[in-house]
Amino acid sequence: MRIAAIAAAIVSAAALIAAPAIAQTPTPEIVPEPYPIMVGGEATLDACGAVGEVGGLNEETGDGFLAVRTGPGGEYPKRGELYNNNIVVICGQVGDWFAVLYPEEGDPDADCGVSSPIPQAREYQGPCEAGWSHSNWITVIAG
Repeated sequence: MRIAAIAAAIVSAAALIAAPAIAQTPTPEIVPEPYPIMVGGEATLDACGAVGEVGGLNEETGDGFLAVRTGPGGEYPKRGELYNNNIVVICGQVGDWFAVLYPEEGDPDADCGVSSPIPQAREYQGPCEAGWSHSNWITVIAG
């Protein structure tokens, strides 16, 4: 009887080894929807109220850039990079994250279209790049 039990165990083990592996479906990564940057809403004030300068990034031991994300948090995808001394327009804040506008690379004097009032609040549509960056690395220099 003991030999029959051992033989049955060997046959079962061999069947498991020979069986095709069950494919595991990877869990899809949940990517949050972009968080819009709103501008305007005051008839007498600039559409975005502050200007900031990026600084304090360690280019030797860190990434050397400040990530610009599609929303106010590290879970949002990166959409751009800022570097020490870059100037940004600050259009809002959620927690520790600033809503920032910045000109395309190579055009530091570009007007982002928010230095005048926009009476009705609306989602920013350009012409500058826009996203969210952590406020630890941006010093407000005006506004």
